Amino acid sequence: NVKRPGGPRGAAKLVRLNELPTGFIGKMIVYKSGKVKLKLGDTLYDVSAAFII
Repeated sequence: NVKRPGGPRGAAKLVRLNELPTGFIGKMIVYKSGKVKLKLGDTLYDVSAAFII
């Protein structure tokens, strides 16, 4: 689920990813430092590598 801004007073509406229209929904931002963020709508997420042990 993804929270989308909506409604009065900044209330958030939950939306399932499969309910979003097909096509472009966000972008990966790679900084010079190597840090990576994922931007979906107005929300910015930290992205990090995960290792399966």
